[in-house]
Amino acid sequence: RFFLERSLSLVNVASGHWQTYNGRSFMFQSSSVSWAHAQQRCLSLGGNLATIHTSGEERFVKGIAEGKTAWIGLSDAQMNGFWFWINSSPLKYTNWCPGEPSNYRAQDCVQINYSGNRCWDDVACSHSLAVQINVPCVQVLVWS
Repeated sequence: RFFLERSLSLVNVASGHWQTYNGRSFMFQSSSVSWAHAQQRCLSLGGNLATIHTSGEERFVKGIAEGKTAWIGLSDAQMNGFWFWINSSPLKYTNWCPGEPSNYRAQDCVQINYSGNRCWDDVACSHSLAVQINVPCVQVLVWS
């Protein structure tokens, strides 16, 4: 599962399952894919994996996912221990689970709603999860 985000100018919100929040369109897609494949799917739809900058955005995105675990666009794959959003926006808000990020066995990508705790967990990028897509408006896709 993953979330896709993209800008409203590129999204026909009336078509598909796009939902808007604060000028961004989101879509949740329940197909299970790796983080890289989730981002590729987001790019093909004109967006990126979702970025989360406030607690309000996080509540909205989690609501779309209906409690399911999903990818978001946060990774430290480029430089271990330095977390970056896929769209290069600054990391100002986080909601890590207790003890996370742990980087256990090179966990470089981030899932939300981990274990029903509704927090963030670093996980191996090769895991298959749902997708949240976001564009400026944001689109969210979810994987399972």
